[in-house]
Amino acid sequence: MAPPAPPPMAPPAPPPVAPPAPPPMAPPAPPPAAPPAPPPAAPPAAPPAAPPAAPPAAPPAAPPMAPPSGGYAVAPPPPPPGGYPTLLQHRRRFHKKAKFMRRSRKMRKMMRRRAKLH
Repeated sequence: MAPPAPPPMAPPAPPPVAPPAPPPMAPPAPPPAAPPAPPPAAPPAAPPAAPPAAPPAAPPAAPPMAPPSGGYAVAPPPPPPGGYPTLLQHRRRFHKKAKFMRRSRKMRKMMRRRAKLH
C-alpha cells in the first residue's frame, strides 16, 4: 500500500492584530473653586492679671524601684580623663553587662550548664 499523501499545507495564520487604542480620556473636570477662607477669629481674651499665689507642693519623690538602664544602682562611673576615643567604645563598655542582665536567672543558669558541656 502506498503511504497516504501528506495533507495540504494550511495557509499561514495572519499576524495578530493589536486591538484598537482606546479613545483618549476626556480631560478631568476642573476642581471646584475653594471656599473662601473664614474671617479671622476674634483675638483671645487677655490672660488673668493675678498669677496664682504659689505653685502646689510637689509630692515627695519616691525612690526608684529598679536601677536605671545600664544596671547601676548609682550613676555610672565618670568617663576616663581625656574622654572616650569614640562613642562606640563608650557603648561597648556597657553592652556586655547589659546583655547578661537582661537574661533571666534561669536562662543564665542554663547557659552556664551548656558552656560546661562543650
